[in-house]
Amino acid sequence: MQQDEKLERQLRSFSALAGCGCMVTDESLGIRRAEGACCRFSCPAKEGLESASGDEGCLWSHRRAAYGAEKFGGKYIYFCPAGFVFCIAKFHTEQDSGYFLAGPLNLSENEEPLSGEPAPEMDLSRVDCEAFSAYQAGIGSFSSQKVSAVSDMLEVLALSQSENRSDIRESEEKMHLQQQIGDYVQSIKSRIILGMDKYSPYPYDKEKLLVHAIKTGDEKEANRYLNEILGHIFFASANNIDAIKLRAFELTVIISRAALDGGADEGSIYQLSPQFISDFFALDTIDDICYCLMRILKKFSSETFGLEKAKHAGIITQVVSFIRNNYMHKITLADVAAHVFLSPSYLSKIFKEEMQTSFNGYLSEVRIEKSKILLLSNDLSIVEVSELVGFVDQSYFNKVFKKQTGMTPKKYRETSGGLHTDAAEPPAVSSS
Repeated sequence: MQQDEKLERQLRSFSALAGCGCMVTDESLGIRRAEGACCRFSCPAKEGLESASGDEGCLWSHRRAAYGAEKFGGKYIYFCPAGFVFCIAKFHTEQDSGYFLAGPLNLSENEEPLSGEPAPEMDLSRVDCEAFSAYQAGIGSFSSQKVSAVSDMLEVLALSQSENRSDIRESEEKMHLQQQIGDYVQSIKSRIILGMDKYSPYPYDKEKLLVHAIKTGDEKEANRYLNEILGHIFFASANNIDAIKLRAFELTVIISRAALDGGADEGSIYQLSPQFISDFFALDTIDDICYCLMRILKKFSSETFGLEKAKHAGIITQVVSFIRNNYMHKITLADVAAHVFLSPSYLSKIFKEEMQTSFNGYLSEVRIEKSKILLLSNDLSIVEVSELVGFVDQSYFNKVFKKQTGMTPKKYRETSGGLHTDAAEPPAVSSS
């Protein structure tokens, strides 16, 4: 409740100081709160206005700007199809994320365009010009300099809402990690000096335990074994950064394969791996290498399933992995049972006990989750989406989708603002 009151005060203060409307939305740009003369996506021109460039109207332009905010460091300045200027800034917390929007703003006459490009041309033939003119008259005029200032203020507001203190938390995590590894290195030295252990350049026994912990989703144990392996690597490499980086890179491969064996989705792992590897080779300190490995482990472990307490963890892990990697095909309980060398009836029994859902229920959940991603693209028809995730009957797909999400696939696409796959590079009006 206090957080809600704080947010309302922040929106009121921003609107009063900036002299424009302001609103906060969720990830899908659903409006949560609004203050002042803000857009609310209800401009009189919304229904009839189409830009000459063929964009799909008001909400679509805001979604493209949201993408721009992600790409250009958290904030973005842009024109909507009606010719008004907006600013958008991303906020993110561990529990929530969304956007702050400021606008609409009129750009002052004789002002240079924000990015050297003119505002979009409009076709007013289907617009209620009288209502639109009255709406426009109530919007304040801003210079380019003031628009940039509004964008900066909005970014500060978004950062204050985020409250993640990521730089402080990252520093604390690095210090804690360094201390754990340092303690383990000292333990290795002591045991060798006392004659309790022989020198070992690499602890293959610890690697096996790490792999098992990742497969079963036991993140706490996986972290412990990773730190112990890193301790061995540092002790054996004598601070040789290249040797440490090589060993650490080998660990990323081991971690990714263990995650796949633990039921992680192949597409997710193969998409994440290049991102981490690209960052990894740019590192030049031991602390950063360790922290990067910890993030890799955390992210890949989150893709697996926490089955460490399951009686039949090995079997369920194989079944889950098979389903996630073959959901697009026509697979049955009998197919999967044959894959793990069990009878269909017995597999059905233990699967329901461990996963609290039936085999078919889980298969449908996976297919619906995958369909949500495909529905964001308007390049695929709903029939095609249905077939691509393994449903041969579109009516059944609609029925299952509505049961799980509360809406039809068509409604989900509309409310989620289906994105064209060729819209990877939205035309920027200005980034700041």
